[in-house]
Amino acid sequence: DRYVIAAKIDSSTGAITGWANAYGVGYYLEAHNAIAVSDGIVIAGYKGSSPMLPMVMKIGFDGSHMWTKVYPCAGQRAATAVDTGDGIVLITEGGFGGSEEYTLLAKLGYDGSRVWEVEHKRSDDDTSSYIYGKSVLLDGDGLVITGNENDHTNSKKGLFFARTSLSGLIPDCSLAVESSFDPVAWGITAT
Repeated sequence: DRYVIAAKIDSSTGAITGWANAYGVGYYLEAHNAIAVSDGIVIAGYKGSSPMLPMVMKIGFDGSHMWTKVYPCAGQRAATAVDTGDGIVLITEGGFGGSEEYTLLAKLGYDGSRVWEVEHKRSDDDTSSYIYGKSVLLDGDGLVITGNENDHTNSKKGLFFARTSLSGLIPDCSLAVESSFDPVAWGITAT
């Protein structure tokens, strides 16, 4: 079993100062990130080992479990999330119930309900180049997403960066950086 462990920790000492809980005992859960929202903590990751399904869990500031949502999708997929102030934007490596060849951005309400979802891939007719989203960052009036791109036809791999509107739509400003190694962009930080 794998499960999510969360605890209230003193930021200066690193000591547990209140509660420590294990969530999803008896299931295979993995957390990729945790974010504080107005009424609790949202934890994003995946459930299962084959397939791995995007999972979002919300716990209260007191450690109480509020809800867990698992979203069906194709293939081996995980999720990370960011708070937009009026909901949560989730990025997955594959789509909800769709193919494995695109990244999915989805806006969720604070109760885990789906508000919108947008698929991203290189082009509608390009089935050889796959984009795997790894992280999302709120950037003023938009979102920045990172991940990696695999061109299976030409055996090329690279990092993928894009800036979207808050509705998840990508204007023409995406960038793929080709590389001879196997890059994976797991995180992005505002500077």
